[in-house]
Amino acid sequence: MKSLFYILISLLIFNISNAQTETTNWLYNLEGKTPAKPKIQNQKSTTVLKVLNISRHFDENFLLGENIKQAINRGELTIYQDKRCKKAYSKTEAKSVVLWLEIDTTLNLLPEITETIKIIRTEKSLFSTEETVYELEQRWKYNKKKNQLTMTLDAIHVHYLEIYDNGEVADLVDRKYLFSIKNKDAEAFIPLEELSKMSVIWAKEFSYDTDFENKKLREILLSEKHRNAHKITATYDRRKELTNDEIKELTTTIRIDYDTIIRFDPETFAKKVTTIKSNIYYDATHITSFRIIQDFYFDTEMNTFKTRILAVAPMSKVYGDHRNLKYQYPLFWIVYDDDFLKWLD
Repeated sequence: MKSLFYILISLLIFNISNAQTETTNWLYNLEGKTPAKPKIQNQKSTTVLKVLNISRHFDENFLLGENIKQAINRGELTIYQDKRCKKAYSKTEAKSVVLWLEIDTTLNLLPEITETIKIIRTEKSLFSTEETVYELEQRWKYNKKKNQLTMTLDAIHVHYLEIYDNGEVADLVDRKYLFSIKNKDAEAFIPLEELSKMSVIWAKEFSYDTDFENKKLREILLSEKHRNAHKITATYDRRKELTNDEIKELTTTIRIDYDTIIRFDPETFAKKVTTIKSNIYYDATHITSFRIIQDFYFDTEMNTFKTRILAVAPMSKVYGDHRNLKYQYPLFWIVYDDDFLKWLD
């Protein structure tokens, strides 16, 4: 009976500690070259390239992928055969995985000879090409000490996206899984000064929308305590700090929003303007999506990705006539670092 009690207590502690944690696996177009960029999930807004330190290394269009490939070839970066990062490739195997051979057989007919068979051997680079797709395994949680959302990048899963002879790109669901990299990134809030380091060859600011399934995590992000710990700025100008009255108006539990819809009569083409009223709820049931501005860095000294979240914005829903979701829009920015105010989309 006592052992059962301890098991129940352990489960309770486990649930409490994990109530504010969520893991996601998303696809990213890190190099900005992938032809299927419109298909990449969760990357719905713009990206800002902050650092591309070509002069520190070499002239290469795919600087990030090329540096990762070189680290693998030098044996400085371990790659794994599985997404759980349990079974590692040897250094010799890793080199062949990064560069594989494609063999094709052709039949040539010549006047002097009846037929000749020619084998064409083509080398293909997997990493520093536009066909590379990155899947990032991310662990989200709320840091109570700093009162902010944090993200730890646990692993990078590398895929190959085939481009056909006619130039069409294969669908993302048909991508070929290649290998995984176990990231060594500790949970760190990286100052912008790190960008001046010689080892930081690539840094990018991503803006995207995401839904969190964890209701407890959403409640914390929408809480007054979370807002009070940070600057709150307008979405139309991230440098404009909102007043307390403006914040209160946006975070009223229930408020009414109006939207104007223009319709045309199919027979007379007469214009008819109607106003749709929507009830807006500022709670974890209504607001499930957040817009996130996040920095990604790659440090060649440690061969690891580093990340930090600059700001988050709750996304409010607007519904149409028949309660169908029309669109979502960000209410305001909750600013974690003043660097967010310096870089504009």
